[in-house]
Amino acid sequence: MTGTLRIVRLSKTYPGGTRALGDVSLTIRCGSLTALLGPNGAGKTTLVNCLLGLVRPDAGQVLWNDEDLLARPQRARDVIGVVFEEVHNIYGYLTVRENIQYFAALNGISPKAAGSLLAQWLPRFDLDHKAGEVGFNLSRGMRQKTALILAMIKDPPVLVLDEPTLGLDIASRRRMIQWVRQMVVEQDKAVLLTTHDAALAEELADRYAFIRGGSIVWEGTREDLAAAAGAAADGSAGAGAGAGGLEAAYRRIIGGSGAES
Repeated sequence: MTGTLRIVRLSKTYPGGTRALGDVSLTIRCGSLTALLGPNGAGKTTLVNCLLGLVRPDAGQVLWNDEDLLARPQRARDVIGVVFEEVHNIYGYLTVRENIQYFAALNGISPKAAGSLLAQWLPRFDLDHKAGEVGFNLSRGMRQKTALILAMIKDPPVLVLDEPTLGLDIASRRRMIQWVRQMVVEQDKAVLLTTHDAALAEELADRYAFIRGGSIVWEGTREDLAAAAGAAADGSAGAGAGAGGLEAAYRRIIGGSGAES
């Protein structure tokens, strides 16, 4: 799987004059994970909704390779899978199994293939013993896992993960991190991660973007973090990896006490 998702100069102002996005550009490549961080109200949700065709920007483009996804919202939902922080992806009155079967049928996947998906994904996320449980009765972590499976049903080349480890216990969080890494490295997916968890972003991402007031105010690689954090040239801040480089860079560029997203 190869390809590049390019967000080109997206702008959006809501009625009343609230500017959510102003000339935002970002490139997300297959085989890489980009972490997007910024304070609440910075424009992250509007950006994701524009990618999915749920919000129409005033200007700009969203290109999958050279294909204009804004002109084809349904195609955008084929290319981009998403898990929202509030886990809106699943139906609470359906069981885990029924959710997967329903969304598989919606996407033209045969019952036999849906059965294979169930056999593949439920044990991986420790959901096999919860397959008959309705969504309303699941813990937040269990709902999050189910939503991730649903986002993967069409095997999209691009995934947007909004707080993917929220509500997970330590062991499940570790497995989720391993799964995301496998998607990027082994399946060559392009992943955009939005999270409040600076340690998670620092551990997983190879590129970072800070958004404030609807604009990207800093973007760079893992190696760029040390310089952005004011680290010494000898890399004493660990090149931003595992040494608080991301949080230090965020405080310097965005301000505040932490990498709030």
